[in-house]
Amino acid sequence: MIETTATIVATPRTMPRGGFALLYTLLLLALAALATYPLLFYASDHLGSLYDQFDSVWRIWASLYHLPNAPLHLFQAPIFHPYPDSLLFDELIFGEALLAAPFALLTGNLILSFNIVTLLTFVIAGWGGYLLAHHLTGSCVAAMVAGLLYSFSAYHFAHLGQIGLSNIGYLPLLLLALDKLLRSGGRSIGWALAFAALIAMQALSAQYYFFYMIIMLGLYLLYALLRHETRQYFTPLFGLRLVTAGLVGLLPALPFYITYLKVQNMYSFKVPDEQVYMLSANLKSLFAAPSSAPWLHNLLQRFESSHYTAYEASIFPGIIPMLLALLGVIWWLGHRRAGGNFYVPFLLILGFSGVILAFGPYLQLDYSDVAGSRTALPLPYLLLYRFVPGFTGMHAVARIALLGTLALSMLAAYGVAGLFSWFNRRPSASDDAPVLQPARPLARYALVLLPTLLIGFALFEQIGLPREVTAVPTPSAVYRWLAGAPPGPALELPTVLFRRGLENAVMLNRYQYFTAYHQHPIVNGPASSLNPSGYENLVADFPAQFPSIETIDMLRGLGVRYAVFHLDDMSAKQRDRLFRQSQRLAAAWGWRAGFDSQGNALTERASQGRSSGDLVYEIAPVSDSILQLRGFATSNRVYFSDTDDKTRNGYMGVAEYVMAGSGCTIYGYSTSNFGVTVLPPLPVNNYDYAVLYTGEPTTAFPTATRVWGNASLTLYRLR
Repeated sequence: MIETTATIVATPRTMPRGGFALLYTLLLLALAALATYPLLFYASDHLGSLYDQFDSVWRIWASLYHLPNAPLHLFQAPIFHPYPDSLLFDELIFGEALLAAPFALLTGNLILSFNIVTLLTFVIAGWGGYLLAHHLTGSCVAAMVAGLLYSFSAYHFAHLGQIGLSNIGYLPLLLLALDKLLRSGGRSIGWALAFAALIAMQALSAQYYFFYMIIMLGLYLLYALLRHETRQYFTPLFGLRLVTAGLVGLLPALPFYITYLKVQNMYSFKVPDEQVYMLSANLKSLFAAPSSAPWLHNLLQRFESSHYTAYEASIFPGIIPMLLALLGVIWWLGHRRAGGNFYVPFLLILGFSGVILAFGPYLQLDYSDVAGSRTALPLPYLLLYRFVPGFTGMHAVARIALLGTLALSMLAAYGVAGLFSWFNRRPSASDDAPVLQPARPLARYALVLLPTLLIGFALFEQIGLPREVTAVPTPSAVYRWLAGAPPGPALELPTVLFRRGLENAVMLNRYQYFTAYHQHPIVNGPASSLNPSGYENLVADFPAQFPSIETIDMLRGLGVRYAVFHLDDMSAKQRDRLFRQSQRLAAAWGWRAGFDSQGNALTERASQGRSSGDLVYEIAPVSDSILQLRGFATSNRVYFSDTDDKTRNGYMGVAEYVMAGSGCTIYGYSTSNFGVTVLPPLPVNNYDYAVLYTGEPTTAFPTATRVWGNASLTLYRLR
């Protein structure tokens, strides 16, 4: 430990523990309200953005809704119909849902609950940083500085819109609990329980941080095992308690991660290599500040990129944290006997590991959209990406720099503690020469004012005010109509906004968000999710072809009941096609409802030719429907064509879905399935049926007999 006079600020004699804890918590809340201003004043019906936060609010609702009502179907979210387990197509934030639950129960307002949890992430991070730094340095004020630097770090602000990534406070607490458990030789049941609880919350709060947690704790255990002063603590009891606590902590998250891996394997979810490179740090972004830190961003603008991935790749932590951490290392090098000899080297290892891993699989000199910026020099992350399960589903590699932020904050605590030691020097009788020291009043004032000034400037680096807040849309007339309509899945159109960009993501998030209101499953999914290939092909079929007999039949095959058209978001060409086809396809669907932009009801005739408003059609059976496949082949082995026809892959995937629902086993090369397991092909004579595109040669199947077909697909009996 480092002995300082930090206790002159707050000691057990002058300020009770409970009083200090309350004041520090209030300070964190006040700074959080300032850092997010004016969000607190609009917390009941506004969000920081309608992109990530809109999506996160819905994910919290989906978790809280299913937990009491259908806990065995927790992952069956009402998006991406008919895919199972679609809640796990994106980031897991069940831990944040648990934090929001009491506020949601008390207020009945999910937006308010979400914003409260956003503020609480600063409190959790501030206390996590404080407790770990106090354990390392023994200094109350140094711990406060470290806690504030960690909580109000550049990393936290850069990811403020992503609630799971904002919740950074469990990592320092995990490191503290593990160190305490180790130094007790495994005898401390309390720290074992704390370790288990923290593992559970971290595992449930963000997949990214679950893997970062494993890296951090693994590095610590290896480091402690190699150090002679801690090797003695690796007793059988410690090993037993560590493994037990780890397993107990992972138990609540086990269903999530088992299902997550199943989903990843079923749909071959893998982030493309190019996206991994684009979202890795590089030598230029190492010095780039995120746009959420306006002063730093302007100062370091030459290192910025206009590419949309720039905010993810920027990992510069700020000037004050760097200076204080450097001071902490310098002080430790000169005073290794005073304390920190065990922890400082580990913090350096942790920090450098986080930064090096943040550079991704290969070293890049510049942002990846710059020609020739990627070198052939492989980096350690390449091993994780290629060989460790789970890392192929994480695209934003630079986020692992959070480990560097944690290490930097703790090293900064040593820097502050070193400053306090210098200010509190007293001449010793054994000194050969007088030691210059500040006058006692100056030292006293410095001990109080210096941390305040440091933190003040650190916050000035990061906080840009006011922050943008956006009103959350209320349910329009069409969603109020859906809320009272008979149950049935719906498709909302357009599936892709003709303006594209961020507006497209907001539109898809709006579709997703209002399922919490009307309770109908929708075929659509949010822009932030990994999309299964079947959904991608289905969506690709729709902009140019919908409505048509084939696309309507595709929806019917998936069990979709309603088609909802948002005219404001459709292009003029899409609206024109809808109005031209709606009468001609009257037998395939029926008019249900229409509303103008003010919410007034429309008749079908009055809806024609409009450029704004919302229309609803109910899908009806069509002649030669794909649903007829159920009557021809049940519980048989069926081969599906692997013809590379991009305009019909969605339809073939629907046929697989229909026949799998009849108990058939599906074979082929297709990846266009809707939650259907497609097995590798067998020898031709082992199939009972084959589904080919109409007009496709049957040369490979000499015994093929046509038993059903329409304009798109043909079913052949092979025996």
